[in-house]
Amino acid sequence: MAYGDVLTITTTSRVVDDYHRVALSWIEDTFASILASPFHSLVSSNPLNPRALHDETEPLGEPGAMWAGLTLTPKFGSKKRIQIFTDHAWHKYLEGLSKTPYLAEVEVRKLDRHGFSSRAMARLEIESTYDAPEWFRFSLKITNSLVSWQNSLQFQKECVAFLGRQATTQRASFGSISNDGVGDWTALESSLDLDVEETVPCSERQLRGYSWVTVCSPNIAQKLGGIQALSATGAFSEVIELEYGGLLLRATDSIGEYDEPSIWQVFHALGPALPAGKAKPVRGFEHFNLVYDVDPKDFR
Repeated sequence: MAYGDVLTITTTSRVVDDYHRVALSWIEDTFASILASPFHSLVSSNPLNPRALHDETEPLGEPGAMWAGLTLTPKFGSKKRIQIFTDHAWHKYLEGLSKTPYLAEVEVRKLDRHGFSSRAMARLEIESTYDAPEWFRFSLKITNSLVSWQNSLQFQKECVAFLGRQATTQRASFGSISNDGVGDWTALESSLDLDVEETVPCSERQLRGYSWVTVCSPNIAQKLGGIQALSATGAFSEVIELEYGGLLLRATDSIGEYDEPSIWQVFHALGPALPAGKAKPVRGFEHFNLVYDVDPKDFR
């Protein structure tokens, strides 16, 4: 995945008793809404080639078809075992979520004209936190070459609606939509060299980052003055109070409009809830949408 080409939707949630329901909602909602078209192509394609998992010279399937790999990793450090998508494997995979795996992944790729993997892809992940296993990170990454999201305001709106639904289902402590994510970390965590093992369990009290769209917990919403105070900052084109008391904050109508002045406004508005420290540019990650060399504690 090339940086800037990838739309990343994330949530952070503490899930104690209903992981199966929450995980199913994240996956099924994804394929019923924002990835409905690739999923329809996947289920209607001819059977994929299972030999390709063990022989790189074998094509994954027919040229131009959709391919998917399914992975459930029961414990931290366990060996990953990928299952090729079939109708039977898919239903077995969804049932397997009832065992609360450490990591659940679905990777969808469009095959090139030779039947091999291309850069057009999406990846869903639900990952536990090693030191606080009741805390989960949900993520969905989509390349623009799979779904043309960069110039589609309608698709971007669907992603915002998806995030709102899932944050409500999970009672999420944090959420975001960005095009500058890197791995499991937010851009801010990467720039400040913060450990997700520490930031995730604290996300009800402190934001993990700030993005084009940010979801904050009820505690943080109250700390920032609530919906009226955040609306009055002028930093957001949309401020939505979610059913459980969290807030969904969209900076600009489209992600393409999220420019340097907008980033500064969001940073200033959310500063009291951000981790202390001056973000510094990271070599190779100049695409981060951050305010550098300013400590948010100055806004507290």
